[in-house]
Amino acid sequence: MPKIVDPQKKREELLRAAAATFARVGPRASLDQVAARAGMRKSSIYHYFAGREALTAALVDSLLGRERELFAEAAADSAPAGQRLDHLVDSLTALLSQWSEAGMLLLDFVREPRGRRRMRDTLRAARGALGVGPPPKESIRRPVFRPAV
Repeated sequence: MPKIVDPQKKREELLRAAAATFARVGPRASLDQVAARAGMRKSSIYHYFAGREALTAALVDSLLGRERELFAEAAADSAPAGQRLDHLVDSLTALLSQWSEAGMLLLDFVREPRGRRRMRDTLRAARGALGVGPPPKESIRRPVFRPAV
């Protein structure tokens, strides 16, 4: 009887294996290394992702997606603002441990123009979820340099 595989569960397993591989090997880890970590053949990865680029993008999306969820949860919470902020800070701190698994990959991704665009989109979505717009330009203080007396 053929083995029944839950595609979503297998995809998530691949993303965890990719995060662990990128953390251990670095951002230039190969699909062969990811497949070995996941306990499958490289060709099986292509059933879930079009290639290394698609796997990398999905991994970054999953990391950034959790950040969006945290901001949305904070916006929906009816607790006092101080408690919501505490919860958000605690959640973001926990998220940093997940980011550390794929840290160099995430940093490499954000250095690229499309990575910066994706990060900006994530932060805009987070601000929208919280009902917070960008800071008004007049609120950004410019340094004033005065000559020493």
